[in-house]
Amino acid sequence: MIKQGLLGEYPSLVNPEISRDFIYVDDACGAFVETALHLRSAQFGDSFNIGSGHKTTIRNVVEISKEIFNLKTEPVFNSLPDRDWDVQNWFANTSKTKQLLEWEARTAFKDGLKATTEWYSGLENKEKYEKSSKKFELDTKQRFRHYRLL
Repeated sequence: MIKQGLLGEYPSLVNPEISRDFIYVDDACGAFVETALHLRSAQFGDSFNIGSGHKTTIRNVVEISKEIFNLKTEPVFNSLPDRDWDVQNWFANTSKTKQLLEWEARTAFKDGLKATTEWYSGLENKEKYEKSSKKFELDTKQRFRHYRLL
């Protein structure tokens, strides 16, 4: 969204009612710190949900992005097909995390998107950053074949 938004356009989009739990990277890192400070031996091996705990639909993402990037066109939803294995609503129940680790996300989606946009805009070599993503993994067919042989 950021890369395309800075170009004045929307990326390919899924169903606008699909939701996710977006969390700002500083909040996620803070969760690790709070876990180190508050996790007790009785909780070793437990699972804790790290997320905002808020349902954010793709429609919400588009509305906020339209404002942040001053987008003039209308989005085209459903330009990406649904994935058979995917779920419609995916967001964290953070009550256990709040109670036992004394942690919760502090950054609203809009504020996190703005801050991440500022960070991305300041990158000296955006192409190098993008090429380091899993989208550009080398020889994924060979890698997957290797795992099947193990």
